[in-house]
Amino acid sequence: MAVFAQAVMTLAEKKVPLSRDVIFLAEADEEGGLRYNTSWLAQNHWPKIDCEFALNEGGWIIKGQDGRVQTVSISTADKSSVAVLVTARGTSTHSSMPRPDNAIFTLSRALAKLADYETEVKLIPSTRRFFLTLAKTSDPPMSTYFRNLTGDDPALVRQADREISKDPLLHAIMRNTIAPVLMNAGFRGNVILGSAEATINVRLIPGTDPTEIVRELQRAINDPLVEVRLANPSARPSAAPPSTEDTDLYRALEKQARLQFAGAEVTP
Repeated sequence: MAVFAQAVMTLAEKKVPLSRDVIFLAEADEEGGLRYNTSWLAQNHWPKIDCEFALNEGGWIIKGQDGRVQTVSISTADKSSVAVLVTARGTSTHSSMPRPDNAIFTLSRALAKLADYETEVKLIPSTRRFFLTLAKTSDPPMSTYFRNLTGDDPALVRQADREISKDPLLHAIMRNTIAPVLMNAGFRGNVILGSAEATINVRLIPGTDPTEIVRELQRAINDPLVEVRLANPSARPSAAPPSTEDTDLYRALEKQARLQFAGAEVTP
């Protein structure tokens, strides 16, 4: 936000001639809120933000070991976020007489399985190009791992995945990710509750059906006492396609990146 605000102020202070409007938009309630986010603004104040192009903070500038910029990546697609509820059932009773179907223990075992579970690599055209670009700009053995990740040999893909995933950012780019973020289990120190629930934040590769991830997690947990469901049953795959590179905006970003960082590769 600070960078965008400074850019807009600089345009104004230097009285830069513009061939189109530049709108600075700041919003609250990012990701978690229901009011005052971009969806609310679009529904209630669309004339103020109607535009041909929109820029966000996505994209990375990646340096090599020598400190020189090797790769500039421009974000053309984004993951969607869905909440998945994992609920364990058991017998509600007094804590002095515990039973084997304790819901908290059952939920703990389910979460332990998810902790050891890894979703498969799932590349889309833009991420495939991204990793092939990293293969060009990286030194061995990482260059080989990046190239193998985009190949068809399952064994080489798994090996590449293990090495590349040591970087949390790259690990997240190439797959759907699962992260427990909330728990609701118990309300009193001497009562065993009949249910325990965890909220899993799932970030989905564009085009992924949320119901697919529910079935995948259910298979991974494999416990009839545990229910896996979407917090929002009407959640659907994101309808927003990746942004095209065939625009004045993308070409301008690519041109300026190459001027700013001589010799760097530019990739979506």
